[in-house]
Amino acid sequence: MSDIEELFDECPGMKRLRAELDSRGIEWWDDSEHVMHEKFDYTRVMLRTKWEKMNEEVSVIWGYTRDDMGTMGLSYGYPDKLECWWMADNSGPEPMTVEEILEEYA
Repeated sequence: MSDIEELFDECPGMKRLRAELDSRGIEWWDDSEHVMHEKFDYTRVMLRTKWEKMNEEVSVIWGYTRDDMGTMGLSYGYPDKLECWWMADNSGPEPMTVEEILEEYA
């Protein structure tokens, strides 16, 4: 198991989203990032799942930065919701539940 896969235990919503996409036969891809900066002693995690709807990309992220002072969310809705952005919709990303994402974009 990669370090990215282990990080999904911290975000059950993203894990559930991917399982639901699989069960619906929707092809998705992982574009997650995990950066550990030893010099500055912090970790940045950005879990990202992408798929296409009507030839436009849907991007769902959940992320944070953690250092010796604590954890700071980087995505809208952190830690309870996922940040979803359909690139065809120019209104920008918004925090959503897994159910809302599936209803709107799956």
